[in-house]
Amino acid sequence: MTLLRDPDYLDSLAHFASSFRAEDLPLNVLERSKWILADCIGVIGAGMRAPEMVAYAPVHLSSAAPGTAWIIGGGARSNELCAAFLNGIAGTWHELDEGNTLSKGHPGIQVVPAALGTAPW
Repeated sequence: MTLLRDPDYLDSLAHFASSFRAEDLPLNVLERSKWILADCIGVIGAGMRAPEMVAYAPVHLSSAAPGTAWIIGGGARSNELCAAFLNGIAGTWHELDEGNTLSKGHPGIQVVPAALGTAPW
């Protein structure tokens, strides 16, 4: 039975995610993950400094609920959803985010903004 056909797949996925430890990863996967995270944070910061993002972020944040999640490179914090939204836009702004030939895309920048937004700081 595949994970998606299991009626309790969300419970299985939540258990896996909540019990996951970095030490459980093979060293090469952990190292690659660190590079992807560092790359994503850098391109988010660069994208947030684009003139359009500098103009848009304050407008968006003016009606956003407060929170503790960082707007990377924006010098502000907001709620998790708004931080993930703004960081996600900024992360793809210059199209400098990581790439993966096996996945044929940029999976890191699709996940990192949401993960950072919900991380317990």
